[in-house]
Amino acid sequence: MTAQSSHAVIPLAIVAGAMVLTAAACGTDAASTPSPTSAGEPTVTVTATEPAPAPTSPTSAPSSTPGGAGGGSGCAVGSLKITYANDTGGGGAGSVAGALTFRNTGSAACTLSGFPGVSFVGGGNGTQVGQAATRTDAAVKTRTLEPGTSVKAALRRTQPGNYGDDCGQTKVDGFRVFPPGSTESAFVAFPTTGCKSADVPLLQVGPVS
Repeated sequence: MTAQSSHAVIPLAIVAGAMVLTAAACGTDAASTPSPTSAGEPTVTVTATEPAPAPTSPTSAPSSTPGGAGGGSGCAVGSLKITYANDTGGGGAGSVAGALTFRNTGSAACTLSGFPGVSFVGGGNGTQVGQAATRTDAAVKTRTLEPGTSVKAALRRTQPGNYGDDCGQTKVDGFRVFPPGSTESAFVAFPTTGCKSADVPLLQVGPVS
């Protein structure tokens, strides 16, 4: 009886040890296995895109020329012949009406818009004499000059004698003329009498027309 009881205990101990090892292995697998992603929660990737910058100016803009004149760049002094003449029978009491003529002597069309700059010059060296021409209140228009064509700008001269001793009468050689929009000038010969005083508005000019 004693021998049989001893043989029965040994197998039970072996079985118990095997069960402990199996449980330990199962615990290790459970700890190392990641939990699955919950169903119904898909992964979303968001990519940020910077908006295109707003344009600072239009790609193209229509251009317009006042008065319906055509294209062409501004007329250069070198492509213009500028002359002056008194109007026949023009003028009023104490003044003489005349006009500057701008003729396109170049090979391409060009434009003039606005008032020319005008003053008397003398001394044989282009020194300005008196006040530069004031402007009329006439409307400004843009004019296109095809080769060989011309436009005019009215120029009125007040008689120096109207200002008495305030004028300081002196001989002048003619005019210095800046075409509208130009920083270069041309000399237009017209010997006459002007005023030394820069306070006397002897000349008045209108826009090209």
